[in-house]
Amino acid sequence: MKKNNTFNYLLALFVLLPSIITTQAASWASAGNIIAHLNPKNLTWNRATKTVASVTAGAGALKMYQAVRTKRATAHALAVNKPVIEQVKNSPQQKRVICFDLHYVVAEFNIKRMLWTALKNPSCLKLLLYPRMIPTIIRAISQDRGSQAVLEAAQEQYPEARERTQHLYSLGMEISAQLTPIQGTIDLAQKLMAQGHKVIFVSNIETDGWKLFIRDFPMFAACPRYVVGHENGWLKKPSKEYFQDFLEKSVKLGYRATDERPLFVDDKPENCRAAQETNQMDAIIFSSPEQLVQDFAAMGITVK
Repeated sequence: MKKNNTFNYLLALFVLLPSIITTQAASWASAGNIIAHLNPKNLTWNRATKTVASVTAGAGALKMYQAVRTKRATAHALAVNKPVIEQVKNSPQQKRVICFDLHYVVAEFNIKRMLWTALKNPSCLKLLLYPRMIPTIIRAISQDRGSQAVLEAAQEQYPEARERTQHLYSLGMEISAQLTPIQGTIDLAQKLMAQGHKVIFVSNIETDGWKLFIRDFPMFAACPRYVVGHENGWLKKPSKEYFQDFLEKSVKLGYRATDERPLFVDDKPENCRAAQETNQMDAIIFSSPEQLVQDFAAMGITVK
């Protein structure tokens, strides 16, 4: 009985912790109920079900918060994008090099599918059986090197757990690959390609993550991409060096001509600012596919 209670405790904690985090301040009241329900001495599936219901109620408040946040983000994007639009529309360049970020521009994380992918694979809990590895993982993450570097650090320090860490890494990549397409952006990108514009994906995603993205979004398999890894020294957005490296490599690899000025689309203002600071590319903030179409039209990029 004690063993079953412990298992239930861990499983419920694994299921509910992401929900607690994502509901942020809106669900602190629900968090109090969760703590009360997660007493391993009296945990029952009935109580766990009630806890999930509490978190769901908190998620409703989060949805309202996200709606307000989206409205503010759209207003901010309109104000910031205006001078860029004015500059680009006067450009003589007929065919553009358009660089898209991935997450929350082309696709967004599907939290439900991510949780289900984790839950249906019991090996997620195996990391708890190897607590000595956790400080190594945290140290590697703090160096901001990427998932592959975290894996390499863990395998170097604990070679006897090499197979386990490789499996957990692959599972982690699969979980992070559970995406919901933002169909409006996908349709727009495909139309741009059909009209002769060059589409490049510029993202903090890593090489293994890109492979999974292409598996699920094969329509972009032929598109050039600039991703994080050994080949770029683990540079990441919003580093200005990231964009300078992209500009150099995109010419060397034949993604664009030297005189072609890329237009970068990202949902994060800090990434757009870093791109603009290179003085070699333009950048606009993404708020929605509909707004992006309007911004493109204002720049003279007609999508048919």
